[in-house]
Amino acid sequence: APVPTPAPTPAPTPTPTETSVDLPAPTPAPAPATVSGSLELQSDNATALVDNPEIKIAMQETLAEAAGVDANAVEVTFQIVEENRRLSGLKGSTRRLATYVLVTYTITIDAETSEDNVEIEDVVASASANLKNQTTETLTQSLVEKMPENSGISVHISSVSEPEVYIPTRAPTPSPTPAPTPAPTPTPQDDDADDDDDDDVLDGKRVQ
Repeated sequence: APVPTPAPTPAPTPTPTETSVDLPAPTPAPAPATVSGSLELQSDNATALVDNPEIKIAMQETLAEAAGVDANAVEVTFQIVEENRRLSGLKGSTRRLATYVLVTYTITIDAETSEDNVEIEDVVASASANLKNQTTETLTQSLVEKMPENSGISVHISSVSEPEVYIPTRAPTPSPTPAPTPAPTPTPQDDDADDDDDDDVLDGKRVQ
């Protein structure tokens, strides 16, 4: 009796190779830009002025209003300065010790500070131009109006420096990493030729 031919063992289906795709790195947020400067503040009581936090808030609001930005974007510091200054008189020039408060400010402009669809550079340029258009008289009047009424401190802004603008260089947007080329799928083996040979073999002998 002929020996039944065993069914060929099917070739295993190759497991697909998982391909990892590197997503492009997120675009970094632009670094903040700044507008900074200083002004001299004359007062009859410099110590009380520096120690009064409400006057510092009034100065922040004054500079913010002058620059056209939010008060939260303005930081100010007070420093008492004493120096000898030459004064001109009828009998020649004399020197006396002058005391004033040096006010330094920094306005920070970032993506949160600027409005929608407004470039940071445009906000900085506008703030700087607005500050340049201010006079010591208008700044003094604005400051006095914002100071607490019961402070009992007289103030006068005697000089204002030119605002300095800093705009950082923007980092280039990184290009996305190309996905790797997937490995080719192996071709399954053909067992038909082996099946034909097995059909021709009976009792261990090949049929002629």
